[in-house]
Amino acid sequence: MKVIVIGIDGLEYEHVIKYRLQNLMLAQYGKTDLSDFNLVVTPLIWSSFLTGEINRYMIGTFVKSYKFRSTFLWSMARILIKKAKSSLPAFIRKPLDKLQIKITTNPMRKTSSYLKNHNVRTILEEFKSWYITIPGYNHEWDTYSSLLMTRAVEEFTRTGKFGKACMEYEKYTINDYLQRKKMFLNTLKEDYQFWFFYTDLIDALLHLFISDKLRVMRYYYEVDRFVG
Repeated sequence: MKVIVIGIDGLEYEHVIKYRLQNLMLAQYGKTDLSDFNLVVTPLIWSSFLTGEINRYMIGTFVKSYKFRSTFLWSMARILIKKAKSSLPAFIRKPLDKLQIKITTNPMRKTSSYLKNHNVRTILEEFKSWYITIPGYNHEWDTYSSLLMTRAVEEFTRTGKFGKACMEYEKYTINDYLQRKKMFLNTLKEDYQFWFFYTDLIDALLHLFISDKLRVMRYYYEVDRFVG
């Protein structure tokens, strides 16, 4: 038996139907009811997919983290640390950097490799499997991509246009997708039983370019061609 799973993060059912993407509309297709999830976030969804059950621990982690991040205390801590760092010598700034990371870390980071870190068994262990990185399982946080996206969002917020920073983020994201796709396609003749190819191409780019209808359509047509 050989099974291929292509996990396309952020794929919207309505867009697939609207663009009539035949390769994504397989013999059976449709939407999955996620009403059992208190939060619909990437690591939680994919880790639950891999294990076949809702990851309750992750839900608790996200809820606690988001509640804290919305408090006045959290906001003041960020401001005070930032001000303190600007006027202190380097040897004191380093511990403050670590404190700031601990206080402000996005819960996505905390849960990006939860399953592997806690030795939770998944479908990947049931077969001879191929994969690169999967959120919730062994995801590697791309800090450079996050930096590029921050710059791109700031640029778009300031100018209302997709300028140089936006183009740089788009190019980096697409190149990363193309490299991963090439790696995946090169393994299809190898002796694996189960492939899991994950891409956040649509999810990552639509965080920024959601208002650009032509770009949205182009990204969707790309993943449809890939599946074909």
